[in-house]
Amino acid sequence: MAAGAPRAWPEEVGARKLEIGLAGHGLPASALVDLEGALGPQLEPGQSRAAAAADYRARMQDLVNGKHRWTARRCPTLYGQWHAAEPQIPNELALPGVRNLPWLRELNLNPSYRVAAGLGARLCATSKSS
Repeated sequence: MAAGAPRAWPEEVGARKLEIGLAGHGLPASALVDLEGALGPQLEPGQSRAAAAADYRARMQDLVNGKHRWTARRCPTLYGQWHAAEPQIPNELALPGVRNLPWLRELNLNPSYRVAAGLGARLCATSKSS
């Protein structure tokens, strides 16, 4: 292999399969999604990792935004709300005068990003308490 030439990596490098179909709370059963790592091969244009289905993302948005009553638990966390200055996840097609925040939507509706955000939040909470 010539120096500086791109190396062909196996498809599974940089991601592991994440089972999101047993989450409960009315979230629909879903196929496995990719839990991305910090390092991995660069994706080609038009290529993407396995993501959650649209119905899963819609239900998660409803849950995070508090549209469904929870009995013994609280609503799932809205990650990034203080940075975005938003109390809930905005709809994808924002109305005129409403800020469109695709990063906030992706952070909260992509299960692999929610895993990373949850681990970061737990680390911050642990660090503050010690």
